[in-house]
Amino acid sequence: MRFALILTLAACGGGDAIFDVSSEPDSISIDVSADGASDAESMSWENRGARAEVSMSLGNGATGEVVLRVRDDAGTLVLDETIADDGTRSLDTLTEAGGEGGTWEVEIRTQGLDGNASISLDRYWP
Repeated sequence: MRFALILTLAACGGGDAIFDVSSEPDSISIDVSADGASDAESMSWENRGARAEVSMSLGNGATGEVVLRVRDDAGTLVLDETIADDGTRSLDTLTEAGGEGGTWEVEIRTQGLDGNASISLDRYWP
């Protein structure tokens, strides 16, 4: 089943953060856009595998930071990464080995994000 969900959240600072989520089993993509927002959003994602390929990037000219935390079906933290304008602007990695397939929790936090960021997770097929 494929669905798209747009969430608009009131931000703690700056403007509103908009989380545009497209999810299906084994694949999720999230585009975040904001005008100086510090905010957070969590969502569930069905990953039938034990790991996921992860890609995160800030858009051209974007400032601030984005934190991504991912927990597997057992609640184990399998990824905790940050991208920021004053450090790593993009990242391609894998979640930790040994995760459990099922319903994963994806948490995104923005800190002063001005611009956009893209995040995608896909089931890892070794």
